[in-house]
Amino acid sequence: TSTEVMVIIQILDFQWTSDAAHPSLNRIAKRMGMDIKTIRNAVANMESLGLLKRHSRRRGQTNLYTFDGLINGAEMKNKS
Repeated sequence: TSTEVMVIIQILDFQWTSDAAHPSLNRIAKRMGMDIKTIRNAVANMESLGLLKRHSRRRGQTNLYTFDGLINGAEMKNKS
């Protein structure tokens, strides 16, 4: 969905290392002007599709996000 694409863009905008990005979902929701539930649902849906992976960190820290599934899918489509 367009919301999922925008969430990906927002996460990537926070990419602090070459491996993973870790903004809070609340911050993403505020930047997009959307409800946090909408963002959570978008992330959960992309996770269930294997497009992104959420990695929990210590209590009080935001999650890390990686996009291996999305990248692998794009590479496979590019090869065909």
